[in-house]
Amino acid sequence: MHHMHGSDGAPVARSGNTRELPALKILLPQSGSTIGERVAFVFQADDNIAEMTMSSANPSVHLHVAMDETELMPMADQLTQLGDGHYLYVFDLPAKPGRHTIRLYWADPQHHTISETVQTLNVVVKESK
Repeated sequence: MHHMHGSDGAPVARSGNTRELPALKILLPQSGSTIGERVAFVFQADDNIAEMTMSSANPSVHLHVAMDETELMPMADQLTQLGDGHYLYVFDLPAKPGRHTIRLYWADPQHHTISETVQTLNVVVKESK
């Protein structure tokens, strides 16, 4: 599932109960890394987050992954659980060469970003040969 936002930016929600949300942390790649066109990253979440994806029967707060202006809402089966609260996610869109910003965060039922949960990293996608 893809969701595009205009250059004026996405709506941002503030939530008073972010302490109840599983903390998110991007582990790999590290900010500033050079990566290939198939963007893959590893992140950590404090809890099992399968019920906090768009494949849940009743998604409320759910996971968003964004690269620049493209937002993805991974389904549980698109996340590979590596154990210890670590997950692997591979974008289903190839990235164009150049500098990109990747964001990982929780969003409310209206897909508004819960700003306190945003994790960001900058990468450079190398040109394929």
